[in-house]
Amino acid sequence: MKVALVFCKIDSLFEKCAAGVFSIFESNPPLGLGAIGTVAKNRKHSVKIIDQLLYKYNNDELIDEILKFNPDIVGFSCTSLNIQNSLFCAEQIKNKSKSIVFAGGIHITLCTEKILKKNIFDFLISGEGEEVFEKVLYQLETNNSINDLNISGLCLAAQQKDNGTAVLSTIDQPIIDRAILEIDLYKNRGALLEERPCYSIFSSRGCPYKCKFCSKPDYFKIYRQRQVEDVIEEIHLLINKYGAKAISFREDNFTVDISRLKVFCYRMIQEFNGEFYWECESRADLPKEILQLMYDAGCRGIWCGVETIVPKWSKWINKGLSKEKVTKFYKECDEIGIRTGALFMFGFPEQTEEEIEEDIQFAISLPTVFSAFQCLAIFPGSPLEDYYKQHSELRYVVTEGVSLALIKGCNYKDMIRKEIEINKKIQSIRLQYKN
Repeated sequence: MKVALVFCKIDSLFEKCAAGVFSIFESNPPLGLGAIGTVAKNRKHSVKIIDQLLYKYNNDELIDEILKFNPDIVGFSCTSLNIQNSLFCAEQIKNKSKSIVFAGGIHITLCTEKILKKNIFDFLISGEGEEVFEKVLYQLETNNSINDLNISGLCLAAQQKDNGTAVLSTIDQPIIDRAILEIDLYKNRGALLEERPCYSIFSSRGCPYKCKFCSKPDYFKIYRQRQVEDVIEEIHLLINKYGAKAISFREDNFTVDISRLKVFCYRMIQEFNGEFYWECESRADLPKEILQLMYDAGCRGIWCGVETIVPKWSKWINKGLSKEKVTKFYKECDEIGIRTGALFMFGFPEQTEEEIEEDIQFAISLPTVFSAFQCLAIFPGSPLEDYYKQHSELRYVVTEGVSLALIKGCNYKDMIRKEIEINKKIQSIRLQYKN
């Protein structure tokens, strides 16, 4: 069978709303689709992944490209930022072909029933899709109807039933076959590293922390890790087959399990003697001895979400980081030689100009390579969603499921203007320091 897997660009509504959180461009391949595609390729199917952002297709060109492949199955990876484009293109494919059309991704997982009712897709995959998709493929290979399947995470249009969320029995899945991702066409750059190409890897899934702005589904709150040896094998493959000069670990928090982190670092020292560089995301509260071990193992970049150091608002979003811990973390990274980035947010309900300025001055004081502020956005599944539904005057609804948070007395244009002003101020002061 021919399997087309599609990632659509961000919906035009978000392009018009210029908040930074709505303008994320990923310079690396979509690994989620790569994982699904690898399942199909390993079962001897012909796989084509089409990333609309990469090829800069408009929707009509994207649809033509999909139809040109003449696929038996077409799958769409849906986020809350690209759901309208995905729905439009999927409906066109459904009308113009005999392809089986399905969707997965975080928006599908969080809004399953709502998407089912649109009657566009033959089936949805809610949750982690590799094992579900393999069972669907097996069913189709044996000429059986998928409507006979009754498995968690497979939501069939014929049944109009949310069938729960799929969770992998193990995250030690086959290594993603990058050949189907056309990785050489991407920029393949890290957030903080200068080495190119820098390829992305997932070594774990989930995050145990409970930040209230996060829109992760329930299964993602369970932190699970791949075997360290499998991760080392994947790094070697990327070096030997694709000429990798660095690695970017793309999971929400690479450093959750300190014991496992130590094992990984010792193995990286053993394999590469600290001469192969990598970066990751973390909370800004690691002890100095761990940071030194990471550096010795080749870590040269750590990116953190600080959000705010104003205690009132840090508590409101359940971040749980103190100014003292964050200051110590960034100071020690700088002393050791690890490049750092910090992301802040603003837009809390009654946040004052003085509180915003406190965060700005703190961001300026940190020895980071890059710091930025973004407006608080509310996505489906976020614990803050209920609060903003009850306080509609404090949100600007961009789409049915996504809102921009407003400070009391501000409109969305005020918020975007403030975001631009803050980031220009930080960049200007950094430039003065450099000169």
